[in-house]
Amino acid sequence: MSSLVLLVLMLVSGSVLPLPNTGLTVWLALVGLGLFSTALAYILYFRLLESAGATNLLLVTLLIPSVATGLGVAVLGESLDAADYAGVAMIGVGLLTIDGRLLVAAMPKL
Repeated sequence: MSSLVLLVLMLVSGSVLPLPNTGLTVWLALVGLGLFSTALAYILYFRLLESAGATNLLLVTLLIPSVATGLGVAVLGESLDAADYAGVAMIGVGLLTIDGRLLVAAMPKL
């Protein structure tokens, strides 16, 4: 939508910024980012929203620090301290608590 607004503004103002000399690889990368990273991600997001519900879908955002830490170790060769392990464990316990599985497992069956 922003591209369409900018197109209208460009046509009204009559000025166009000069484009750098880009090759086919750059344009294919832009199309790939637009289609897969944006359009496909939104389709997947709204399908998950419909099937899992808003609360469960938003719980995934709490996993971002743990995944980023794991990728730092795997890809960048970073090392973890005790505080890092404790933080990941606290996120895991928090997710399990919000999900309700810890509470159900801890309750005695009558």
